[in-house]
Amino acid sequence: MGNLVSLDLDSAEAGRAGAHPKATPFRVFAAPASQGSPVQFNTIEPGLFSIACWRMDDARFDFDSSFIRPEAKKEIGLLAAVVKSQPGSPLSIFGHADPTGSDEYNKVLSGRRALAVYALLVRDAGRWEELYSQPFGGDQWTRQQLRLVLETIPSSSGPPYAASDPPPATPMTDAVAAFQGEHGLAVDGDAGPKTRHELFLAYMDWLCGGDALHLEPSDFLGGGADSGGKGDVQGCSEHNPTLVFSREEAQRFQDSALRKQRDAENSPNRRVVIFFFDPGLRVDQASWPCPRVKEDSTGCKARFWSDGDERRSPQDTRRTYEDSGDTFACRFYDRLAMKSPCEASLPLASFDVRLVDFDKDPIGGAPFRILQGAGVRRGHADDEGWITVQALRRPDKLTIEWTLPDQEDNEQYPFSREFFVDVGSDDSSDDKRLFNLGYLNKERKINVRAYQRDFGHDVTGNIEDIRDELRAFHDGGARPAGGQAA
Repeated sequence: MGNLVSLDLDSAEAGRAGAHPKATPFRVFAAPASQGSPVQFNTIEPGLFSIACWRMDDARFDFDSSFIRPEAKKEIGLLAAVVKSQPGSPLSIFGHADPTGSDEYNKVLSGRRALAVYALLVRDAGRWEELYSQPFGGDQWTRQQLRLVLETIPSSSGPPYAASDPPPATPMTDAVAAFQGEHGLAVDGDAGPKTRHELFLAYMDWLCGGDALHLEPSDFLGGGADSGGKGDVQGCSEHNPTLVFSREEAQRFQDSALRKQRDAENSPNRRVVIFFFDPGLRVDQASWPCPRVKEDSTGCKARFWSDGDERRSPQDTRRTYEDSGDTFACRFYDRLAMKSPCEASLPLASFDVRLVDFDKDPIGGAPFRILQGAGVRRGHADDEGWITVQALRRPDKLTIEWTLPDQEDNEQYPFSREFFVDVGSDDSSDDKRLFNLGYLNKERKINVRAYQRDFGHDVTGNIEDIRDELRAFHDGGARPAGGQAA
């Protein structure tokens, strides 16, 4: 038996990381050419699927800024674990903003945040200097943030440069001078460009745990081939919100007195997400749909769903991507994110199914496919016809189709059953479990009696007599001996 979905999730206070569901095997049906000359051919290109993800939330940036706060060290540690678990997998960074402000403003801000993360990972202090020296809107890296860096990174003697005992803290000029002296710089107490360059590198190393996480441009999906980072790093503006207010909420939050509440509730939309792809994969910059960080959002909107603006706009009720799956305007990003634990955070359901023929005889090694939403998963049952289904809870139903082992190449599936993925916890949950196990009568007692006969129990028709075993069995626990559930 093989699990159909691998979706491990780890999290920190302001981020998460995990593996994506396994993509459907790429299958192609080919036929001989109808003519010998000239040579006939078709170009076949598999879709782009992400295999893992990492996300860091707004709390790890200064508000309306691309400056990465020291607390991000926790989330960066998660990223290091993902990189280690996915050797050779190229990655691409996507920054997101909330709906406050214009598309173009948010395109720049989200791009600057994504660029800050990219520069951190490849130790490009020059890009951080650009963010510092070329402020945009509220994104101004100041001496106050330099002071925070000095208060964070350790000196050669151990404590951070701005630390002192007893207070007051060391004046910034003294802290800068101490840093300059230890790094072979001209000691003048002024945090000029050369000092900032070394200061940024030291802070980057501290955030990433030194060599625990240090990437090269070639480790990214575009391979660092484009100077503007195309394929490697992009800002998605406000186009893909994970939360959309209702019309009533949006109207109420126009009151300037509620600005802080609005910004706080919008925080899930402000995030940076990294997707990982199959090892060795590279993309052609010319065909990559996302515009560069410094380009406007015209290229983004060319990839919108036909109802993209409606998706990201307030409607009658508050919506989240996790619950409704219809808040992202960009169909390209939606495809990458729809089954990602970093965006959808969709929980798994697990249950056992036995694949049998029309006479209820188990089909050992039965080829099967599972249809859930737009996804398709394939596999083979074990020698006794059992499979373990692990599937996303939304959509809440799936269909399993299967065939005989010697019929797999025909792509015909004579056996088919619909199953409940999320059985819930109400009174009907055990009826759904019985249904999934092949007991399809409309009357509960008849199904319970059939289950009891199949598994050697006293036939009482009372659900209480089998409830604990039924739940453990269906939900992936101990399997009773015998039985023909399918």
